Amino acid sequence: MYYLYKQNIIPPRPTLSPEMIIEKRIPNSFVKDMHYMQMGKKRFWYFQLMTFLYQGFSRVFKEYDIIINNSIVSKAVLISKVPLYQFLPANGVHLCYCETIKEAQGKGYYPLLLSYIQNDNPDMDLYMIVDETNYASIRGIEKAGFVYCSKIQKLSNGHFVYNNCL
Repeated sequence: MYYLYKQNIIPPRPTLSPEMIIEKRIPNSFVKDMHYMQMGKKRFWYFQLMTFLYQGFSRVFKEYDIIINNSIVSKAVLISKVPLYQFLPANGVHLCYCETIKEAQGKGYYPLLLSYIQNDNPDMDLYMIVDETNYASIRGIEKAGFVYCSKIQKLSNGHFVYNNCL
């Protein structure tokens, strides 16, 4: 079972400490980006192909990183609606593949990054899907101004069952 969260309010622009950098990248279809984003070939090319097929040249595919002392501490990827998530509205953008390194978890980097992304993309409707047992992510998502919208159940055939809240 998963929970669907949608952007409710755009929080105030976060204040960054001097040693912290937030870097925005717009990856292209080069293999070096796949290795930089630390995702497998299959997943990387799936994201590239499906966003292009579904959204054409208006696709959204951005990566945001929090960098401290030249190492990535937290990252998140914005991706246009893909056919897998039919329940999202046509203009909905999926905020996915969010992670924070183990040593930095619990220090507020995740909600900070989500707040920054919302401020950087004020004209987009952002949505997140999170596992119902991932309490740390749920807490960070709610801190960043997202609100619970619906429960989603993934069936064995890959389809989703959900309550429409959009």
